[in-house]
Amino acid sequence: MRNYKLFDHYQALEAHNVILAFKGSISDKILIGMAEMINVKLLCKGEEQKIIKKIFSTFVELAQNIHLYSAEKTGEGIIAVEEHKNCYKINSGNLTGNSEIRSLADKISYINTLGRDQLRVFYNRQLKSERKAGKVGGNVGLIGIARESGNPICLTVNHIDENQSFIEISVEISKDTVKT
Repeated sequence: MRNYKLFDHYQALEAHNVILAFKGSISDKILIGMAEMINVKLLCKGEEQKIIKKIFSTFVELAQNIHLYSAEKTGEGIIAVEEHKNCYKINSGNLTGNSEIRSLADKISYINTLGRDQLRVFYNRQLKSERKAGKVGGNVGLIGIARESGNPICLTVNHIDENQSFIEISVEISKDTVKT
């Protein structure tokens, strides 16, 4: 077994400009604490309120996706916020059943084809639509992420076995608020 050094992990996070990273079960309390921490960190950096709002809402939606849809009943996953020169990138990941991947990929692919006005219409239509049995929420999280970010949602699927895969969902929030 390799001798794991936490300092190596710390340096890797620093090298990727990670301002927040969490791995574990995402409860409502943990989600609130992490969201508050992001808000405080970005305010201290002097970031514009408009950008903070976009990062905050995107982060919350991605964390809720982990909490609600993780294959592990404890809502286990990983989420990180990175700062880059021209954007912030929010990355999330969790195990999911392989049977869920096709519908998720299709939904993200469809959302990525829509313009701003089309996203608004789709969002409102989804809010008014009937919920599938056993599903929670308004089925609008990914649409909201696309609306807030103004950028495509990226889905990466890491196949583990015949039953499950580790999915990564990421999105960028531009620092240029004039365009979004």
